Amino acid sequence: MTTALLLAVTLVTVASRVLPMTLLPTPHGRAADVLDALPAPLFAALAAVALLGGGDLPEPPVLAAAAGALLGALRRSLLLTLVCGLAGFALADLLLA
Repeated sequence: MTTALLLAVTLVTVASRVLPMTLLPTPHGRAADVLDALPAPLFAALAAVALLGGGDLPEPPVLAAAAGALLGALRRSLLLTLVCGLAGFALADLLLA
């Protein structure tokens, strides 16, 4: 994957996910209840497939990234979750290298 392609994929991902969260109004009522209940099971399913989908046990830095992201998710902040996941990966990679 080239650097330009990686940057393009990153830009599309950010534009399609982060911008609507910042520009659209916060939902109220029943829609807010449904949306509040969705992320936890959805992200749990995505994490399970990502971690165990290949059949092999993931590398320790990947497990540390998942643990860090879980800790960050307790604050319900996407940015904090990403930072904690990256920090968990980097720390485990540094300690196990």
